[in-house]
Order: sequence, then structure tokens, then C-alpha cells
Amino acid sequence: MKKFVIILLTLCSISDVWSQSKYREGYVISLQGDTIKGFIDVSQISPCAMKRSLSDSADSVYQPDDIQGYGYYQSRFDAKPELVEGKNNRVFMECLVKGNASLYKYNNTYYVEKSDSLFLPLYPLSSTSTQSNSGDTQKVSMARNYVNTLSFLLQDCPEIREQITQTKYYGSNLKSLIKYYNTCRSASYFEYHSSQPAKKIKWGLYSGINFNTLKMQTNDNNNDFLKSGPVYNSASPLLEQILI
Repeated sequence: MKKFVIILLTLCSISDVWSQSKYREGYVISLQGDTIKGFIDVSQISPCAMKRSLSDSADSVYQPDDIQGYGYYQSRFDAKPELVEGKNNRVFMECLVKGNASLYKYNNTYYVEKSDSLFLPLYPLSSTSTQSNSGDTQKVSMARNYVNTLSFLLQDCPEIREQITQTKYYGSNLKSLIKYYNTCRSASYFEYHSSQPAKKIKWGLYSGINFNTLKMQTNDNNNDFLKSGPVYNSASPLLEQILI
């Protein structure tokens, strides 16, 4: 019985490590602007689940309409209107750069906020078709809408006009542009990292008792490996490496 208690305690301790690993120290910003510190469940983005203490049995769950945003380590999510395809519901958007001009991402769409007053989505491409006079050919022109939006939002920094036209619709390119704009305006900014943490392998030890209750007996003298007679049970220590 003692052997099984040891195994059970070992498994419970490992299970506890796994269950706590999805929480990171973080904070929630209330609608009134107050910061509430705790531990954020990083396994999901929406809704935000937080524990004041890891010993709490249940999470406090926040929807985008309940708080201004939340964050942990070098990741931040703010509640913003989606503004895509007629949608105006608030969602938690990942903040990539926060400053006089801020850059956000939700799904595959990027957004720029200017001085907390202008908030616009950046559309990658749109196409319009124009029929030629002869009627036998069709030309499709591609309008880089996000370039037009950026030119409008960042027009108070003429030095980056050419850089705007050369900026591709990638997170790294857009982040560089927004950071450059904040520098141009002598405004402080903070760059956040991706919400997806790098995968890390941590080695741990798994210990217990390998207990075998197999019963086996033979009278066949031809089977040399069984000549020792009956085998009723066996027990041996078990020590293995596991990934956490």
C-alpha cells in the first residue's frame, strides 16, 4: 500500500506543476484605469482569465467590455472595436507598439491608433475592375489601402513619406514604421513582444515503483529460461526523465 501512496503523491506533484505552468504574473486595467495585479492564464486571449493568487480555486473572467485591457511579461492586449466588415464589437487586440502612434493586431488585420483619438484598420489590398473600351480585356488595379491610411495618420512627420510607400504589410515592417514615427515626433514608445512564447524544453524526473503482478509457472524442461520455477510478482524502482 505504501508503494502506491508514493506513486500517487509523485503524480499529483507533477500534475500541479503542469496546471500552474499556464499562468504568468500580469495585470488587468479596469474601466476606471486602475491596475489589478495577479496571474494571467496565457493559454487563451479572450476572455481574460486571472487569479489574484495561484492558490485561488477559480479564475476571475473578463470580457472586452469589462476592462480596458490586460498584460503579462512583455505582452499586452487592449479592448478595441474590431471595425472590420461592419463589425463594431470590442475584442482583445494584441498591442505591438504603444506610443503617440500605436500598432495593434487582431487575427490577420493590423490597426493603428493615433494619440488615443483616431483608430483605423489597415487593409492589405483591395481590387477594382475596369473594363476597356474594346470590351475584350480587363484591367485589375491594386490599391494599397494601408499605405493611404498610414499616409493620412502619419502626415505630421513628412520625413517618413517615402518609407510609408515602401512598407510592406508585415508585422516587422509595420512595427519599424510606427517606431520610426514616434522617434520622429520625439514621443516615447514601448515595443511589445509576441504573445506566443518560445517553446522551451524543461527536463524533469519521474519516480515511482514498477510493480508487476504477473503469475507464471512452467514444468517444461525444454524452456531453459523458465527453469527457475514460478514467478509471482516483482517490484523495482522507476526513474525516468519527462518533459514539462
